Amino acid sequence: MRIYVDADACSVRRIAERVAKECGIPVVLLCHTNHVLSSDYSEIRVIGAGADAVDIALINLCQRGDIVVTQDYGVVAFALGKGAKAIHQSGRWYTVENIDGLLMERHMAKVARRKSKNHLKGPAKRTDEDDRRFEESFRRLLLVVNRSILGEDDNGPYNSNSCTDCAGDMDCCQDIESAQGTGKAGNVFKGMGTSSISARSREEKLY
Repeated sequence: MRIYVDADACSVRRIAERVAKECGIPVVLLCHTNHVLSSDYSEIRVIGAGADAVDIALINLCQRGDIVVTQDYGVVAFALGKGAKAIHQSGRWYTVENIDGLLMERHMAKVARRKSKNHLKGPAKRTDEDDRRFEESFRRLLLVVNRSILGEDDNGPYNSNSCTDCAGDMDCCQDIESAQGTGKAGNVFKGMGTSSISARSREEKLY
């Protein structure tokens, strides 16, 4: 498992890096030559010129079982097609069930912008609550992918198709300790043993 971050203007890059470092999961940051990034943990790949160069590189690199952090629905569609998982900066999980609708929404928004004479408002300023929500959802997604790698997601409570829209916030997502019950949750997460996960879930009530 690797985590690929579309790092150009990515507001959750440091959160993703921190969580991945705790779990011992490699991270690759992809950015355009116009951006300068530094990291004491992640591999940084600076991609050459071209409007879609970073997107194409990310699509080529990701594989089944990897996680992609991006806001680009086009990238997501290709990543899902390769068997990777993907998450938005809001914490919402992209799935094969919701990506077509999201692509249509993007198209309709683009048409509306072309027709409108008024400047459309951009996204609201990011808050600490937004960051908390992303981290919670991201941690859950890591567990889903871990169980998928172990071949346990088809019949277990962490079936990835059960969280199409809730981003891990609804009852369909079991708490983290139910995943620990298999005794295997720590196999991939070598940097965070099951006891420390349990303590985190109790003390911070993230799950």
